[in-house]
Amino acid sequence: MLIQREICGSIDRLELQIVDRAIAQTSDATGNDLRLLPHCGMVSKLHCRGIYLQLTQPGSKCKIEISMPNEECALHYDEVTEANIRGVTGLGFMQQASIYTLECVMPFETDLPWSLNATR
Repeated sequence: MLIQREICGSIDRLELQIVDRAIAQTSDATGNDLRLLPHCGMVSKLHCRGIYLQLTQPGSKCKIEISMPNEECALHYDEVTEANIRGVTGLGFMQQASIYTLECVMPFETDLPWSLNATR
């Protein structure tokens, strides 16, 4: 399997356009088994509308906006099960904190465009 990522944009005003691609190099690597998992951290407010996610913090005048590539997305917070661990971060040995993690299905052989922008 080959994973590719192209990033274009401007970091002086944080406008990034990203295209992810997963290429199956063998016949047994097919299906929707891959996930895009942006970790959003411990934000105070998170608004999700369709494929758009907005993150805000009370001490900041800026907002982070993420546009996801498809609607096959789920938002996770503090989920620790035997099958999946989503929405947590490690702080040290045997220490963890709850965070927001966005999970998006990433099919093989498809360009997956998404963006990350900061706005006021």
